[in-house]
Amino acid sequence: MKAELQKLGNAHMVAIPEAFLTDCGIHKTINLRLENRRIIIEPSQSPRLGWFDHYQAGQDTDVWQSLPPDHDSGDWEW
Repeated sequence: MKAELQKLGNAHMVAIPEAFLTDCGIHKTINLRLENRRIIIEPSQSPRLGWFDHYQAGQDTDVWQSLPPDHDSGDWEW
């Protein structure tokens, strides 16, 4: 598909068909980069996406149990 660049202030823009964006999983934000003189547009992903995909709670240890209680762990007076 051929498209024309449109000038917008100190930048340029191109209209991308909605079907292209949907097929690529692009919704609101993108990552834009240059690679070998090509402009690559990719969907932006959460920086912590997938961190807990393989988390197994049964293999986790509670590090807080080994700490002594706080000296001020009693009731507070306001």
